[in-house]
Amino acid sequence: MSEGSQTETMYKIELSTDKVVVVREFKIAHKNLAAKAAGQSGVTGAALEALLQDEMLKLILVSVDGRKVGEVERENLDNVFSFAEYQELLQPIAEMCGANQVKKPKVTILTGTGDK
Repeated sequence: MSEGSQTETMYKIELSTDKVVVVREFKIAHKNLAAKAAGQSGVTGAALEALLQDEMLKLILVSVDGRKVGEVERENLDNVFSFAEYQELLQPIAEMCGANQVKKPKVTILTGTGDK
């Protein structure tokens, strides 16, 4: 590993179809890029949410069954996964992104001038 390079956290997900999928750790930057890409579609509501999921998956997808996923495959996930596999894959990805695990922070009201 060269100086200055960073290691990435990866996750191996084994689907019920025995397909092995490797994804990278989801970052805030991925969410922002996915939102930008999905937002350009002009759709709203549930359709926008579905597009956002697709874009998020495209950004973190590394390999399937040991084969690196290329740009063409990323843009047509139907060539990579069946619908059932896609749905199954979304579950652990949502968990990795903190879905249903968001903790409520402690908030304290402060008074002052805002200097601190």
